[in-house]
Amino acid sequence: MIDKVIRIFNIINAIQANPGISAKDLAFKCDVNIRTIYRDMDILELIAPVSREGRGTGYRFMGKILYLST
Repeated sequence: MIDKVIRIFNIINAIQANPGISAKDLAFKCDVNIRTIYRDMDILELIAPVSREGRGTGYRFMGKILYLST
């Protein structure tokens, strides 16, 4: 469980650092399968306004950006 929480924080930081980052790039950064990123993004979308305009556009935060430090 703690691994998932750390991974979600890493995903948040990666999206903040690189708006428009793809699920494939997130999977590479987190060393997990792309399907795991999709599941994590489903969870993250419940607590943060994440936008994905369409295929190939990547993920970015809508509105004000959350600032988290690890």
